[in-house]
Amino acid sequence: CGGDGSGDSGDGKAKFAFVTNVADPFWSHAQAGCIAAAKDFDVAVDFEMNSAGDVAGQNKIVENILSKGDYKGIAISCLNPANQTDIINEAAAKMPLICHDSDAPDS
Repeated sequence: CGGDGSGDSGDGKAKFAFVTNVADPFWSHAQAGCIAAAKDFDVAVDFEMNSAGDVAGQNKIVENILSKGDYKGIAISCLNPANQTDIINEAAAKMPLICHDSDAPDS
């Protein structure tokens, strides 16, 4: 994946991130959907599972995505929305962001 800030994956495809709250087989269907949609829409999707299973681990994933500067959007299932408002707002200021599975109403 390209990190040149152009918003593409290095092969001309727009790049998006899908971030889970924890690593769990539950997410296998969502991952399959991301793979299929990426193919259908000719984009790249990085599917990021929070293997740490805690807020710090999920925040680290989001911070890494933001630091690369080449994503066009992010979908996230917040592990602890009340304690993640700042990082969600930071990400939303840089790219389109949607919360899935778990809302963050204060963001």
